[in-house]
Amino acid sequence: MRDFFEEYKIAIIICILCLLIAVISFTFSMYLYSNRSAKSSPSSPVILSENSPKEETDNEEVLAKFFIEVKGEVVNPGVYEVNANQIINDAITLAGGFKDTSYTDNINLSKSLAKEMVIYVYSKNEYKKLKKANEDLTPTTTCKCPDYQINDCTDQGSSIVETGTPSSNVASSSLDVTSGLININTAGKEELMTLTGIGDSKAENIIAYRTSHGKFQYVEEIQNVTGIGEAIYAQIKDHITI
Repeated sequence: MRDFFEEYKIAIIICILCLLIAVISFTFSMYLYSNRSAKSSPSSPVILSENSPKEETDNEEVLAKFFIEVKGEVVNPGVYEVNANQIINDAITLAGGFKDTSYTDNINLSKSLAKEMVIYVYSKNEYKKLKKANEDLTPTTTCKCPDYQINDCTDQGSSIVETGTPSSNVASSSLDVTSGLININTAGKEELMTLTGIGDSKAENIIAYRTSHGKFQYVEEIQNVTGIGEAIYAQIKDHITI
């Protein structure tokens, strides 16, 4: 046996070295393969605890916050911080909800909130008196009011007051505060005379027409009024409403 080992010693050593090299190469290859597989496979889901911070995505919408005021017949009138994604109904909820005495028919609860908006909730008696004092009162949900003198808006039954300047020389009672147009069904003589081509007599004719025929059903009907033809209608059609 010893003679055999002596005779083949070099060959045996070479075989052992080759075997070691093969084992090392195999082990290293498996290590590289496992690393590549780990990188290509989807990562395991990360479970966040309640206290773990959530990552913000690049496309996440950041809603601007601002303040509005709720007045009148709500449980807790006051100033509240809201965002652009909220509506009138949310503001009423923040204020504790309506009181039993609240008048709500003139409030658009689905309207979006706006910066520095004032929401005024009338009592039923308050609105009844307002309606009695102005028989032609048509509820308007939104009113633009200069210098925050909200009486200019609440006197006409508006529940939502926003900053802005109404058209000059036009009384608030017949101004459509959303569009800035003259309401030919409610405008008085002086208001009608602010329209181009409408003088004293034509303004009286408009009032006489709606008194005898009832309210205008459509804007074009004003051409049936004595003295108002196509030419005058063309001048005022973009400035009137019903």
